[in-house]
Amino acid sequence: MKLLKQIFDIFFTHSCYICKESINHEGICNDCWKKLKFITNPKCKICGYPFEFHDEDINKDLICLKCLRKYPKFDKNISSLRYNEASKNIIIPFKHSNKTMLKNFISEIMISSGKELIDQCDFIIPIPIHFKRLIKRKYNQSALLAHTISKKTKKKYLPVLKRIKFTESQGHLTTKERIKNVKNNFEINKKYKKIIIGKTALLIDDVITTGATINECARVLKNNGFSRVLVLTFCKVC
Repeated sequence: MKLLKQIFDIFFTHSCYICKESINHEGICNDCWKKLKFITNPKCKICGYPFEFHDEDINKDLICLKCLRKYPKFDKNISSLRYNEASKNIIIPFKHSNKTMLKNFISEIMISSGKELIDQCDFIIPIPIHFKRLIKRKYNQSALLAHTISKKTKKKYLPVLKRIKFTESQGHLTTKERIKNVKNNFEINKKYKKIIIGKTALLIDDVITTGATINECARVLKNNGFSRVLVLTFCKVC
């Protein structure tokens, strides 16, 4: 019996993605699940920023002050989770430590949160990274998510955007510096030009912070023929 238990533990137990405790299923444990902060209504109908009040009777067509001051180039963003310590411990290993198997767990949460956007889109499009960063990192986490979501939902994956400049990492930059950093940094792959006219794009990324990158990508997509640009992200810094 002891030997059978050891064999069972080897092949049928998993580690929680966050706390690393042993669990009998792939994913996260109940305690860590409770630490994930899902973004629900009320929230900004454009950027998805959650409001700090809870009243079911409040109009759902609310717009945050940032979007009122300057409407984004994208039409709507949905983020599944707030970026906190729990979600960070999923995203950072996925993005920087070759934990690419996390794409399935992350994509399932994104599909559940973003069903309305997925239903509306014609193409699922990843945020591209420059080839120099791709060589260093070995993969583009946004492309992994976009491709996985495409396969699961039967929506067409279209790598239509190209990153044409190698820029510094944006982690330490201010909002104004981020906007400047990504300006004129993307272009359309011309071989897709004819099939995107009048279509709806769904941009996929892991985390939205200031929205500078997403906004620049949306601007380029709309300038080249897309009628609408929707955005689906796993986490939002808020």
